[in-house]
Amino acid sequence: MHLTLDVTFREGESRIRKEAAPENYAIFRHIALNIIRLNTSIDASVKRKRHMAAMSDDVRTTLVKGLN
Repeated sequence: MHLTLDVTFREGESRIRKEAAPENYAIFRHIALNIIRLNTSIDASVKRKRHMAAMSDDVRTTLVKGLN
């Protein structure tokens, strides 16, 4: 899982350092990764799905609605 987070979210390059922020952001990244992995309606890699979601409200909606 660490490799996926590091490659997809560039977790190793994160400059978040204050207080509990690193742990909080790690939780958000895990949630986002799980949402992306669970959705099979979009046939793309995790990295590509993340990029598509960043660019399109419709893709983000599709990913979240796929959690049913």
